[in-house]
Amino acid sequence: MLTRENMFIGEVLDKMLENFAFFNVIGDIKYFSEKVGDKHKSEFFKLMLEDTDRLNFISFTVKKMKSSATKSLMLFKKNYNEKLTELKKEKDFDSNSTLKNYIEDFNIKIQTIDFYVENLEEVFYKCCPEKGIFVLSHNDAHLVNIMHTEKKDKVYLFDHEYSCYNFIGFDIANYIIESLFLLKGDEYPFYKYHVQDLKTLLDENFYDAYKKFFSLIENKYAENFKDYPEFEKLIEAAKTKEYCMKVMSLSSIMWSIFAVIYLDFESVWNKSAYDYFNFCIDRLAIYDKYIKYELRHDS
Repeated sequence: MLTRENMFIGEVLDKMLENFAFFNVIGDIKYFSEKVGDKHKSEFFKLMLEDTDRLNFISFTVKKMKSSATKSLMLFKKNYNEKLTELKKEKDFDSNSTLKNYIEDFNIKIQTIDFYVENLEEVFYKCCPEKGIFVLSHNDAHLVNIMHTEKKDKVYLFDHEYSCYNFIGFDIANYIIESLFLLKGDEYPFYKYHVQDLKTLLDENFYDAYKKFFSLIENKYAENFKDYPEFEKLIEAAKTKEYCMKVMSLSSIMWSIFAVIYLDFESVWNKSAYDYFNFCIDRLAIYDKYIKYELRHDS
Protein backbone atom coordinates (compact mmCIF):
# COMPACT_ATOMS: atom_id res chain seq x y z
CA MET A 1 0.00 0.00 0.00
CA LEU A 2 1.12 3.57 -0.63
CA THR A 3 2.54 5.47 2.34
CA ARG A 4 3.02 9.16 3.11
CA GLU A 5 6.76 8.57 2.85
CA ASN A 6 6.71 7.46 -0.78
CA MET A 7 3.79 9.45 -2.23
CA PHE A 8 6.14 11.95 -3.86
CA ILE A 9 9.24 9.92 -4.63
CA GLY A 10 10.10 9.91 -8.33
CA GLU A 11 9.02 6.51 -9.60
CA VAL A 12 5.80 6.34 -7.59
CA LEU A 13 4.82 9.92 -8.36
CA ASP A 14 5.53 9.51 -12.08
CA LYS A 15 3.22 6.50 -12.28
CA MET A 16 0.51 8.28 -10.29
CA LEU A 17 0.69 11.23 -12.69
CA GLU A 18 0.32 8.78 -15.57
CA ASN A 19 -2.77 7.34 -13.90
CA PHE A 20 -4.29 10.80 -13.51
CA ALA A 21 -3.44 11.78 -17.07
CA PHE A 22 -4.91 8.55 -18.41
CA PHE A 23 -8.20 9.29 -16.65
CA ASN A 24 -8.22 12.81 -18.05
CA VAL A 25 -7.97 11.74 -21.68
CA ILE A 26 -10.35 8.75 -21.85
CA GLY A 27 -13.50 10.83 -21.36
CA ASP A 28 -15.42 12.81 -23.95
CA ILE A 29 -13.41 16.03 -23.77
CA LYS A 30 -15.06 17.43 -26.87
CA TYR A 31 -18.53 17.16 -25.31
CA PHE A 32 -17.66 19.47 -22.44
CA SER A 33 -15.56 21.68 -24.69
CA GLU A 34 -18.61 22.42 -26.81
CA LYS A 35 -20.89 22.72 -23.80
CA VAL A 36 -18.71 25.02 -21.68
CA GLY A 37 -16.74 26.78 -24.38
CA ASP A 38 -15.63 30.27 -23.41
CA LYS A 39 -18.55 31.07 -21.12
CA HIS A 40 -18.34 33.29 -18.07
CA LYS A 41 -17.79 31.50 -14.77
CA SER A 42 -21.37 32.09 -13.57
CA GLU A 43 -22.84 30.67 -16.77
CA PHE A 44 -20.42 27.74 -16.68
CA PHE A 45 -21.35 26.98 -13.05
CA LYS A 46 -25.05 27.13 -13.87
CA LEU A 47 -24.58 24.75 -16.81
CA MET A 48 -22.74 22.24 -14.65
CA LEU A 49 -25.47 22.33 -12.00
CA GLU A 50 -28.14 21.76 -14.63
CA ASP A 51 -26.25 19.16 -16.64
CA THR A 52 -28.31 15.98 -16.88
CA ASP A 53 -26.46 14.27 -19.73
CA ARG A 54 -23.17 13.54 -17.97
CA LEU A 55 -22.26 13.20 -14.32
CA ASN A 56 -19.99 16.01 -13.18
CA PHE A 57 -18.29 16.96 -9.95
CA ILE A 58 -20.15 20.23 -9.36
CA SER A 59 -23.68 18.89 -9.77
CA PHE A 60 -22.83 15.71 -7.83
CA THR A 61 -21.46 17.63 -4.84
CA VAL A 62 -23.74 20.66 -4.74
CA LYS A 63 -26.96 18.77 -5.45
CA LYS A 64 -26.76 15.09 -4.60
CA MET A 65 -24.24 15.19 -1.76
CA LYS A 66 -25.70 18.35 -0.22
CA SER A 67 -29.15 16.76 -0.07
CA SER A 68 -27.83 13.68 1.75
CA ALA A 69 -25.62 15.77 4.05
CA THR A 70 -28.52 18.06 5.01
CA LYS A 71 -30.63 15.10 6.13
CA SER A 72 -27.76 13.52 8.02
CA LEU A 73 -26.83 16.75 9.79
CA MET A 74 -30.45 17.37 10.78
CA LEU A 75 -30.62 13.96 12.47
CA PHE A 76 -27.23 14.50 14.10
CA LYS A 77 -28.35 17.82 15.61
CA LYS A 78 -31.63 16.30 16.78
CA ASN A 79 -29.79 13.51 18.62
CA TYR A 80 -27.30 16.00 20.04
CA ASN A 81 -30.04 18.30 21.38
CA GLU A 82 -31.71 15.32 23.03
CA LYS A 83 -28.42 14.40 24.70
CA LEU A 84 -27.92 18.02 25.81
CA THR A 85 -31.39 18.14 27.37
CA GLU A 86 -30.60 14.91 29.20
CA LEU A 87 -27.24 16.20 30.46
CA LYS A 88 -28.70 19.46 31.77
CA LYS A 89 -30.96 17.48 34.07
CA GLU A 90 -27.99 15.99 35.88
CA LYS A 91 -27.13 17.52 39.26
CA ASP A 92 -23.49 18.29 38.59
CA PHE A 93 -23.95 19.76 35.09
CA ASP A 94 -23.51 23.43 36.09
CA SER A 95 -20.31 22.70 38.01
CA ASN A 96 -18.76 20.40 35.40
CA SER A 97 -16.48 22.86 33.58
CA THR A 98 -14.80 20.12 31.50
CA LEU A 99 -18.12 18.99 30.08
CA LYS A 100 -19.28 22.56 29.47
CA ASN A 101 -16.08 23.37 27.59
CA TYR A 102 -16.49 20.22 25.53
CA ILE A 103 -20.07 21.20 24.68
CA GLU A 104 -18.99 24.74 23.77
CA ASP A 105 -16.39 23.35 21.37
CA PHE A 106 -18.94 20.87 20.02
CA ASN A 107 -21.41 23.71 19.36
CA ILE A 108 -18.84 25.74 17.43
CA LYS A 109 -18.02 22.75 15.24
CA ILE A 110 -21.70 22.09 14.53
CA GLN A 111 -22.20 25.74 13.57
CA THR A 112 -19.21 25.55 11.23
CA ILE A 113 -20.49 22.40 9.53
CA ASP A 114 -23.99 23.84 9.37
CA PHE A 115 -22.69 26.94 7.59
CA TYR A 116 -20.84 25.02 4.90
CA VAL A 117 -23.67 22.59 4.24
CA GLU A 118 -26.25 25.38 4.04
CA ASN A 119 -24.05 27.62 1.85
CA LEU A 120 -22.37 24.90 -0.18
CA GLU A 121 -23.38 26.26 -3.58
CA GLU A 122 -22.08 29.76 -2.80
CA VAL A 123 -18.79 28.48 -1.33
CA PHE A 124 -18.29 26.03 -4.19
CA TYR A 125 -18.88 28.76 -6.74
CA LYS A 126 -16.33 30.98 -5.01
CA CYS A 127 -13.71 28.21 -5.16
CA CYS A 128 -14.28 27.23 -8.79
CA PRO A 129 -11.57 28.43 -11.19
CA GLU A 130 -12.57 31.18 -13.59
CA LYS A 131 -11.62 29.00 -16.54
CA GLY A 132 -10.75 25.34 -16.92
CA ILE A 133 -11.03 22.15 -18.90
CA PHE A 134 -13.51 19.55 -17.68
CA VAL A 135 -12.09 16.03 -17.95
CA LEU A 136 -12.91 12.60 -16.59
CA SER A 137 -11.23 12.37 -13.17
CA HIS A 138 -10.78 9.75 -10.46
CA ASN A 139 -11.48 12.27 -7.65
CA ASP A 140 -10.57 9.96 -4.75
CA ALA A 141 -6.84 9.17 -4.89
CA HIS A 142 -5.89 8.60 -1.26
CA LEU A 143 -3.48 6.19 0.40
CA VAL A 144 -5.97 3.36 0.91
CA ASN A 145 -6.98 3.47 -2.78
CA ILE A 146 -3.44 3.13 -4.13
CA MET A 147 -1.07 0.16 -4.11
CA HIS A 148 2.29 -0.47 -5.70
CA THR A 149 4.42 -3.52 -6.36
CA GLU A 150 7.43 -4.23 -4.15
CA LYS A 151 9.77 -2.91 -6.84
CA LYS A 152 7.52 0.16 -7.33
CA ASP A 153 7.50 -0.53 -11.05
CA LYS A 154 3.70 -0.55 -11.09
CA VAL A 155 1.24 1.63 -9.19
CA TYR A 156 -2.46 0.75 -9.11
CA LEU A 157 -5.33 3.15 -8.47
CA PHE A 158 -8.50 1.55 -7.09
CA ASP A 159 -12.05 2.54 -6.13
CA HIS A 160 -13.56 4.47 -9.03
CA GLU A 161 -16.85 5.13 -7.23
CA TYR A 162 -16.46 8.93 -7.41
CA SER A 163 -15.10 9.13 -10.93
CA CYS A 164 -16.83 11.82 -12.98
CA TYR A 165 -16.08 14.96 -14.97
CA ASN A 166 -14.09 17.56 -13.07
CA PHE A 167 -11.51 20.33 -13.52
CA ILE A 168 -8.23 19.18 -15.00
CA GLY A 169 -5.62 19.10 -12.24
CA PHE A 170 -8.11 18.15 -9.54
CA ASP A 171 -6.66 14.66 -9.08
CA ILE A 172 -3.10 15.81 -8.40
CA ALA A 173 -4.36 18.62 -6.13
CA ASN A 174 -6.51 16.11 -4.23
CA TYR A 175 -3.53 13.74 -4.04
CA ILE A 176 -1.50 16.50 -2.38
CA ILE A 177 -4.32 17.15 0.12
CA GLU A 178 -4.59 13.44 0.89
CA SER A 179 -0.94 13.39 1.95
CA LEU A 180 -2.10 15.20 5.11
CA PHE A 181 -4.28 12.26 6.14
CA LEU A 182 -3.98 8.64 7.14
CA LEU A 183 -7.50 7.27 6.86
CA LYS A 184 -6.97 4.17 8.97
CA GLY A 185 -6.04 3.91 12.64
CA ASP A 186 -6.23 1.40 15.47
CA GLU A 187 -7.87 3.73 17.98
CA TYR A 188 -10.17 6.75 18.12
CA PRO A 189 -10.53 8.87 16.01
CA PHE A 190 -9.35 6.08 13.65
CA TYR A 191 -7.58 8.50 11.32
CA LYS A 192 -4.60 10.84 11.54
CA TYR A 193 -4.48 14.45 10.37
CA HIS A 194 -0.97 15.83 9.92
CA VAL A 195 -2.04 19.38 10.66
CA GLN A 196 1.58 20.52 11.03
CA ASP A 197 1.98 20.06 7.26
CA LEU A 198 -0.97 22.29 6.38
CA LYS A 199 1.08 25.36 5.52
CA THR A 200 3.46 23.35 3.34
CA LEU A 201 0.74 22.47 0.84
CA LEU A 202 2.21 24.69 -1.84
CA ASP A 203 5.88 24.44 -1.00
CA GLU A 204 8.18 23.69 -3.91
CA ASN A 205 8.04 19.89 -3.62
CA PHE A 206 4.25 19.73 -3.78
CA TYR A 207 3.96 22.45 -6.38
CA ASP A 208 6.64 20.82 -8.55
CA ALA A 209 4.57 17.63 -8.54
CA TYR A 210 1.51 19.66 -9.54
CA LYS A 211 3.33 21.36 -12.44
CA LYS A 212 4.86 18.04 -13.50
CA PHE A 213 1.37 16.70 -14.14
CA PHE A 214 0.62 19.52 -16.57
CA SER A 215 3.95 19.02 -18.34
CA LEU A 216 2.89 15.41 -18.90
CA ILE A 217 -0.46 16.53 -20.33
CA GLU A 218 1.24 19.04 -22.63
CA ASN A 219 4.00 16.73 -23.81
CA LYS A 220 2.13 13.46 -24.15
CA TYR A 221 -1.58 14.18 -24.47
CA ALA A 222 -1.93 17.61 -26.09
CA GLU A 223 -3.33 15.97 -29.24
CA ASN A 224 -6.31 14.72 -27.24
CA PHE A 225 -7.30 18.34 -26.57
CA LYS A 226 -7.06 19.60 -30.15
CA ASP A 227 -10.80 20.35 -30.25
CA TYR A 228 -10.68 22.39 -27.04
CA PRO A 229 -10.46 26.16 -27.71
CA GLU A 230 -7.43 27.95 -26.29
CA PHE A 231 -5.93 24.75 -24.83
CA GLU A 232 -2.50 26.26 -24.19
CA LYS A 233 -3.95 29.35 -22.52
CA LEU A 234 -6.19 27.29 -20.24
CA ILE A 235 -3.34 24.97 -19.27
CA GLU A 236 -1.15 27.96 -18.37
CA ALA A 237 -3.94 29.23 -16.10
CA ALA A 238 -4.32 25.78 -14.52
CA LYS A 239 -0.61 25.64 -13.67
CA THR A 240 -0.85 28.64 -11.35
CA LYS A 241 -0.83 28.39 -7.56
CA GLU A 242 -4.15 30.24 -7.42
CA TYR A 243 -5.85 27.63 -9.61
CA CYS A 244 -4.20 24.85 -7.60
CA MET A 245 -5.51 26.32 -4.34
CA LYS A 246 -8.98 26.59 -5.81
CA VAL A 247 -9.18 22.93 -6.77
CA MET A 248 -7.64 22.05 -3.39
CA SER A 249 -10.52 24.00 -1.85
CA LEU A 250 -13.07 22.06 -3.90
CA SER A 251 -11.47 18.81 -2.77
CA SER A 252 -11.43 19.83 0.90
CA ILE A 253 -15.04 20.99 0.93
CA MET A 254 -16.33 18.04 -1.09
CA TRP A 255 -14.77 15.50 1.30
CA SER A 256 -16.03 17.41 4.32
CA ILE A 257 -19.56 17.09 2.91
CA PHE A 258 -18.90 13.39 2.36
CA ALA A 259 -18.06 13.10 6.08
CA VAL A 260 -21.32 14.83 7.07
CA ILE A 261 -23.29 12.18 5.19
CA TYR A 262 -21.77 9.52 7.46
CA LEU A 263 -22.24 11.35 10.76
CA ASP A 264 -23.50 9.24 13.62
CA PHE A 265 -24.05 11.09 16.89
CA GLU A 266 -23.74 8.16 19.32
CA SER A 267 -20.44 6.95 17.89
CA VAL A 268 -19.03 10.50 17.97
CA TRP A 269 -20.20 11.25 21.51
CA ASN A 270 -19.02 7.89 22.82
CA LYS A 271 -15.87 7.86 20.64
CA SER A 272 -16.69 4.34 19.55
CA ALA A 273 -16.25 4.47 15.77
CA TYR A 274 -14.64 6.44 12.96
CA ASP A 275 -14.87 10.12 13.88
CA TYR A 276 -16.50 11.63 10.80
CA PHE A 277 -17.46 14.69 12.86
CA ASN A 278 -13.91 15.90 13.52
CA PHE A 279 -12.77 14.51 10.18
CA CYS A 280 -15.23 16.94 8.58
CA ILE A 281 -13.83 19.82 10.65
CA ASP A 282 -10.26 18.89 9.73
CA ARG A 283 -11.15 18.78 6.04
CA LEU A 284 -12.86 22.17 6.26
CA ALA A 285 -9.84 23.58 8.11
CA ILE A 286 -7.70 23.16 4.99
CA TYR A 287 -9.87 25.71 3.24
CA ASP A 288 -11.27 27.66 6.20
CA LYS A 289 -8.03 28.24 8.13
CA TYR A 290 -5.56 28.53 5.27
CA ILE A 291 -6.57 28.59 1.65
CA LYS A 292 -9.51 31.03 1.77
CA TYR A 293 -7.24 33.75 3.15
CA GLU A 294 -4.68 33.12 0.42
CA LEU A 295 -7.48 33.48 -2.15
CA ARG A 296 -8.90 36.53 -0.32
CA HIS A 297 -12.25 34.83 0.18
CA ASP A 298 -12.47 36.27 3.68
CA SER A 299 -12.95 39.81 2.38
